[in-house]
Amino acid sequence: MLSIARYCTLGSSIGRMGHLSFISSFTKSRMFSLASIALGIFCLSFSAAAYAKSDPWVGCRGADSDARIVGCTEIIARGRKESKRNRVAAYINRGGAYQAKGDFDRAIADYDKAIAAQPKSAAVYLDRGEAYHAKNDLDRAIADYDRALELDKSLAAAYGNRAKAYRAKGDLDKALADFNEAVRLEPGSAIARLNRGASYQVKGARCPGHC
Repeated sequence: MLSIARYCTLGSSIGRMGHLSFISSFTKSRMFSLASIALGIFCLSFSAAAYAKSDPWVGCRGADSDARIVGCTEIIARGRKESKRNRVAAYINRGGAYQAKGDFDRAIADYDKAIAAQPKSAAVYLDRGEAYHAKNDLDRAIADYDRALELDKSLAAAYGNRAKAYRAKGDLDKALADFNEAVRLEPGSAIARLNRGASYQVKGARCPGHC
């Protein structure tokens, strides 16, 4: 019995034979060509699935959280066989998958490792801050947002997230100052404007201009 891979290899040879038969018989060639096309589509699908299974980066970069954890874990296990940049990316992606599943402690542990390897990355501090924020550890979240903004003052998401943390702590003045900065950096952001307007409403103050 032929394996699928061997069958596909044989099928490609049959397809070439089918094109040769076109010269001698149009009808037979047409039937052969249709069969070859169907076989080709099947083999392409099989090859893509086999490739996805064999390459952990497909899972590590994918949208499915469980597949991302499996793929990234395999990459991390390779150690120095992978570049430092790849290992950091795997930790960040796996951390994001754990965070999506609500496993914030594991997410933070992965972000810790990414930060240890790449301490100048504002994006990783932002990610870890969001994980702390989700745990309602607001002080650590704010500390990470602070560090992210020290590294990149144009990071509107860090201002927006820090503003929400300040608002949760009841510090509306600091929250509004950060929301104002987020709106200044991204004036087209409806979310930033909505959050700012809600904060003015909570404070009982009138929103200046257009929130």
